[in-house]
Amino acid sequence: MGDNSGKGLHLYIHTSIHPSISYISTFFKDKIYSLQVKKEELIQEMERSIEDFIGEIEQLSEKEFETTLITGTWTAKDILSHVAAWDIIFVDLSKTLLRGEPLPALPDFDAINAEVVSERRNLSRSQITEEVRKNRKAYTDFIAALTEEQLTEPGGDNHTINGLAENIISHDRHHLWQIRIRKG
Repeated sequence: MGDNSGKGLHLYIHTSIHPSISYISTFFKDKIYSLQVKKEELIQEMERSIEDFIGEIEQLSEKEFETTLITGTWTAKDILSHVAAWDIIFVDLSKTLLRGEPLPALPDFDAINAEVVSERRNLSRSQITEEVRKNRKAYTDFIAALTEEQLTEPGGDNHTINGLAENIISHDRHHLWQIRIRKG
């Protein structure tokens, strides 16, 4: 799927999963990786970005949530299901960096996304939303337990835990943008 080094996981992930937003990733590339925010600000932004996303999801009717295609073949429910899984994936990636190890080879995103969406197919909006909040809390609790040095020190391949967390914020905003655009 490409090189896992160099300009950063953020740019790679967003141009791989969401080619339509490569211009957004290019615009934010330097800002995301040059900005080292304080831990408290990072946690607040992580909480704010997910609540903004959930707020937009909650404004949809049940029919819009379940059946309206937002992007490709995904409904808002599918996007919410996808978001529910990625915080935990990023906590695991962060733990890898904390051990000083390089990030593993990037996975087959399409396969992972299909699996996490399928696993939540029979859950209600409130159940998935609860999982999203629980997983974000686990992620922010993980970040809160780190020192500033652990947060910003490059891991085995020059990625930082801070950079991964900023990527998840960008991920939230990307999906929020998709839903807002689709709603008109």
